[in-house]
Amino acid sequence: MFKKTPLSSNGGTVAFEARLPNPPILVPTEPIPLTLYLKRVSGSDGVIYVRSVQIMLGMTTFIAAQGFRRELGYLLPILNVGNLNITLPTKKDEIMINPADLIQQSSQKAKGITLPDTVPPSFRTCNIARKYALVLQIGVSAHHSAMPETIQLNVDIQVFSGFKPPAELLAAITPSQPQPPPPPPPPPAAAAAAGAAKVQAPDQKTAETAPLETADLPTYDEAVGETLGSPAIETGRGHFEVDAQHLQGAENWDDEKR
Repeated sequence: MFKKTPLSSNGGTVAFEARLPNPPILVPTEPIPLTLYLKRVSGSDGVIYVRSVQIMLGMTTFIAAQGFRRELGYLLPILNVGNLNITLPTKKDEIMINPADLIQQSSQKAKGITLPDTVPPSFRTCNIARKYALVLQIGVSAHHSAMPETIQLNVDIQVFSGFKPPAELLAAITPSQPQPPPPPPPPPAAAAAAGAAKVQAPDQKTAETAPLETADLPTYDEAVGETLGSPAIETGRGHFEVDAQHLQGAENWDDEKR
């Protein structure tokens, strides 16, 4: 994702680009694979000075209940570095900026920039949803004494928990033996013989089998509890209905701009 911005003082036009893996999925406490680029556009000349780089996590919560609808936004600072001395020389068309190289402390530089472990994953329910975006800002100027101009990019992302299910649960849902293949269809000769036998004995009645008695299937918690050796959780099996008027305003979330 990139954005073009003309600079004042006849600095021409520069483009700010951000690159993330596709799909852009981030996991808290894991390094963010983010790379920034500053590029020249036709008509741009001279030295371009990079003064600051700021990275924030935009969190938006959508709430809808009983016709009430509200959108709550919050910005969480991830990286804020100023007084930089990075330049795009005259003879170069672009420069790459690794945000991890801008961290002052060496211990954090080895780990890179990460999301804190307090950030919940992206989710959506019948009346509440949480969405995320990376808000990237870079301050540039055409002269070292000029005031920097800010270029901002908003990159939509998804946040995953990063938790992996235990091996016992994976073994419980994975069949130990493959299912047998279905029986092959009978050959044409056998099918014709079976049809002839039915024609010769039209009065023969087929035995009627009594319907099998089926028991209630266990719930998810009961099945997992039996597999892992823990007591099953008793849960009700009633039917829960939600009045449509309580969900007004939540059906068009996917079409909205974040």
